[in-house]
Amino acid sequence: DLLLSYTMFALESLLFGRPGAGAEEVERKLQRLQRVMRAGEAGVLKWLERQNHVTYEEQTVPSEDGAAVRIHVTTPTAQGGKPGEKLPVIIDFHGGGMATGVPLDDVFQALVTSHGAKCLIVAPDYGVGCEGRKYPHGIDECMAVIKHFSGLGHELI
Repeated sequence: DLLLSYTMFALESLLFGRPGAGAEEVERKLQRLQRVMRAGEAGVLKWLERQNHVTYEEQTVPSEDGAAVRIHVTTPTAQGGKPGEKLPVIIDFHGGGMATGVPLDDVFQALVTSHGAKCLIVAPDYGVGCEGRKYPHGIDECMAVIKHFSGLGHELI
């Protein structure tokens, strides 16, 4: 989940960060990590949005069978470019071979990538086999997301 992803990133940064970092810098980073951890997942999400100049939200898009497909969308807050210009879209299909996995597995990476890449990052919450979904239900939901964004005029990258 997001909190675990952030914790692992922060600890890796602490352990393998800038060579020659002094004890005071490491202590400061540990204190910041403790503050963020106490804020819980919602606090981590808001902090990451501010740090990375992005917004994160859950939306839905219609599928061909009429059901809604939940998606997780990360958008740069300072887009630049021309008014009304459509940002390119990266659709992040989480791993798991249509059998396991959730889009939140990759949300941390989306939060730290979207601004620099100047694109929307969309992670569909498609049905997987362990939820009792029959093949090709998950693929149909993924196709609905692709059609939705290409139909809105976004370049898919």
